[in-house]
Amino acid sequence: MTTISRPVISSEAMVLRVWPTGETSVIASLLTEETGFVKVIAKGARNSKSNLRSLVQPGTIVDIEYTVVEGRDLQYLRGGSASPGASKASLTLDKTAYLLAIVEIIDRCKPTGKDADLFHLCRRFMEVLSSLPSSVNASAYYRFLLELLNMQGLAPTLNRCSNCRSEILNDRAVVHFFSYSSGGIVCADCLDTGKAGRELTPPVYSNLRKLLEQGIDTGPPVARQVDRETGIVLHRFLEYHLPDYRLPTALDMLKVCKTNKES
Repeated sequence: MTTISRPVISSEAMVLRVWPTGETSVIASLLTEETGFVKVIAKGARNSKSNLRSLVQPGTIVDIEYTVVEGRDLQYLRGGSASPGASKASLTLDKTAYLLAIVEIIDRCKPTGKDADLFHLCRRFMEVLSSLPSSVNASAYYRFLLELLNMQGLAPTLNRCSNCRSEILNDRAVVHFFSYSSGGIVCADCLDTGKAGRELTPPVYSNLRKLLEQGIDTGPPVARQVDRETGIVLHRFLEYHLPDYRLPTALDMLKVCKTNKES
């Protein structure tokens, strides 16, 4: 009797979510460089001596081997190793919160697009986050969200009116209106206060433009209130445009960080 071997793929992957199954196994949701979103079962991975245990930790990047059988919703994790230089073990608690937040968004929303590009964006965010001072953690997270939106063709329009396409100047004396439904800034002539949106003070508007133009790699810290307002705008925009998005529960860890710093 001939045994038909299952095709096996080797790929880097980011572990998104893990939940137990059976007595000692786990199911893991992965974003892989080769085949995109994959669910695998890791047999015996909850056993402390299992070689698979270290491969199914959320927020880590690993080199893995897994079966790919067409028509199966659940593949088998065969083995692998931790990817060099891509561990979250050295991250502080607040950095870990932001990392797990993007992992949660990717797993919940499953953005479309080129799988390798999405994986590389996640990997780059993880690498950049580990090297940044804590004062710019939030800015790096916001840049990730904007790059993710850009990959989906959903990046907000900030330099032109979202309706009539007239130029919007970065004037420090002007309060702009950001319309969630229109997809960005609207000029005074197109303003409809009945639409869902938010007024942006000049510092918040300037910060959003800077974040959209610079990418996730660099940028000085901004005032706490500007950071907070920027986060609210992006959160509401994602709620409106990215299916299944909701505020990541991982960000609750930031309350613990704040408490620890104040005590």
